[in-house]
Amino acid sequence: MPAGDDGDSWWPLSWLRGTYFPLSVVDVDTTARTAHSLVMRASTRITVELTEEQAREVGLPLGSGHQVCGMLLDAEGEPVELLRIDTLTVPLRWLHPVDMPVSTSHHDASIRQIP
Repeated sequence: MPAGDDGDSWWPLSWLRGTYFPLSVVDVDTTARTAHSLVMRASTRITVELTEEQAREVGLPLGSGHQVCGMLLDAEGEPVELLRIDTLTVPLRWLHPVDMPVSTSHHDASIRQIP
């Protein structure tokens, strides 16, 4: 699936090389040989959309839908991981039944790895 095609680019998918993780397939594109899916993951990254009042208070132009993106920290300054559902398009060859044994050369990148 070359970059620029419908779906995820290879850059984010390259981070998943050598891992296994559960996902829920929601659609299959047999022509592109890809599966559109949902995957649960944890992230310290958050995005908050500013209200018009907040944008005005910090001097931003109104009506532009400003967002603040960053890392969520607790009171001690430690990162807080939140669960999120993301969409992911993967090659069909990546899919295997959940009960199929995985290669010992792959590591678990599923949400259950989170302490």
